[in-house]
Amino acid sequence: MVSRRSLKPPRPLVDAVFHDIGFSPNGARHWVRDGWFVEVPDWDITDPTTTVVVNGHELQMVLPEVVLIGRLVEFDQTGHTGHATQALLMLSVLDDIDEGALARLAAQERVEDFLAFFRALAASPTRPIINDAFLRTKRDEILQERRRVAAERRAQREGGG
Repeated sequence: MVSRRSLKPPRPLVDAVFHDIGFSPNGARHWVRDGWFVEVPDWDITDPTTTVVVNGHELQMVLPEVVLIGRLVEFDQTGHTGHATQALLMLSVLDDIDEGALARLAAQERVEDFLAFFRALAASPTRPIINDAFLRTKRDEILQERRRVAAERRAQREGGG
């Protein structure tokens, strides 16, 4: 882990390590290499991580299941389509995902509906044109369905059923 004990990571050290492993800076705390995008935040990471070794440097990486669900949560809560696109790309390329962890995290964050939608979209052999309008429309439909189900449940409770 680059940061420790709630201290900001030493940026010169971060710069040296990421340069050594072939990454190029892309903003204040972001790095890119061969299609990989890495963020080195200024805070301690509390999410579950795994350790990988790159060119002799140990790096802690947030588990992909956590990142994926985080993207779905952000899309759910903010509607930012970039998060939706990232989630779809992750579902399209990750082949060693922990299905149990993914399901638990989706349930914990209450985004099972978004996960199901993006899973189906990623698995579809014929995808529709995926643009901001498509993603916003699908988000609206999912949120509308949530409201409908919640209203039905309220009505059943109030009706004594």
